[in-house]
Amino acid sequence: MSKETYDRKNEHIDIVLNEDVEFVENMTGFECVNIIHKSLPELDMSSINIETEFMGKKISAPFIISAVTGGTERAARINIRLAETAQKLNIPICLGSQRAMIEDKNLISSYDIRDHAGDVPIIGNIGIVQLKHYGPEQVIDAVERISADGIAVHINPEQEAIQHKGDVDFSGCLNVLEDLVKHAGKVHVMVKEVGHGIDYDTAKSLKRIGVEYLDVAGAGGTSWTKIEGIRRRLRGGHEIHGFDDWGIPTVVSLLMAKKAGWGMSVNGKHNHKHRLISSGGVRSGIDVSKSLLLGADYAGAALPILISKDPVRLISEWMEQFKIVMFLCGASNIDEFKSSDRYTISGWVNDWL
Repeated sequence: MSKETYDRKNEHIDIVLNEDVEFVENMTGFECVNIIHKSLPELDMSSINIETEFMGKKISAPFIISAVTGGTERAARINIRLAETAQKLNIPICLGSQRAMIEDKNLISSYDIRDHAGDVPIIGNIGIVQLKHYGPEQVIDAVERISADGIAVHINPEQEAIQHKGDVDFSGCLNVLEDLVKHAGKVHVMVKEVGHGIDYDTAKSLKRIGVEYLDVAGAGGTSWTKIEGIRRRLRGGHEIHGFDDWGIPTVVSLLMAKKAGWGMSVNGKHNHKHRLISSGGVRSGIDVSKSLLLGADYAGAALPILISKDPVRLISEWMEQFKIVMFLCGASNIDEFKSSDRYTISGWVNDWL
């Protein structure tokens, strides 16, 4: 791995842990989603089942530990800790970009968490620009080397535009991605943003080429534009202003993806071939609940789990909140809950729709 890539990985961790890297407050749109309380739920809360399926495996809750890091000794320690968390809770985990291990096979160990994660779904990760460079065969090989179940291809044009020496050639990406889908075999393919949201047109295009999982990763959580701006400043480069809060809010992006046919489609039917993931400012089990009511199949988060002293306890609390919301909506399982339509949308989110 190049020194540039190695330094960038460590700088990202330092900045995330020590700087303010989140969007402005109340940008996700979750505060505009109102859950309709059911005064008489007519069920026993202890009977509620929040289990579901992800990439062919049963998981204990519709929650994913989103992509964080990889490629350095420090990143390896973080990934092991998060893998152990995922294993204890029986939920999926997504790794950081595997670009480093493709460049340097000696770094595979910083991503190889299977022994720590048990049988939970593991999702590898590569940038779409790197996918263009390496090609599907090399990327699939990187997934198989760490016994992962799927690959998340992240799309990040804004991050690359702000990043020091970022790669901004995004031409031909859709064709390369379609080629990956055709050659993936048993490897599940996910596409995710990195915190600026997926628009309707992109969601339609990704569905058309056969992508199986879509993570909208909307604006409202961690801002990679802020992170890259801080890196520029630390490196003595000139700052580019005006983009810290750029993007599509998470709730808006979810609704755009739903309209495009992902997750719970607009006609109320489940689309099991095109699963939808909500992330970007998910900070509680209530946010998870709102995500699923809006059409998502799963919700994910990274930053709060990374910085938590007890991530198992944190996620467990979120799952308990999620179960309580289901109880207060009179739903005994996830399918009932997602089909209940027990929400309204108010405020500025409507201006986007």
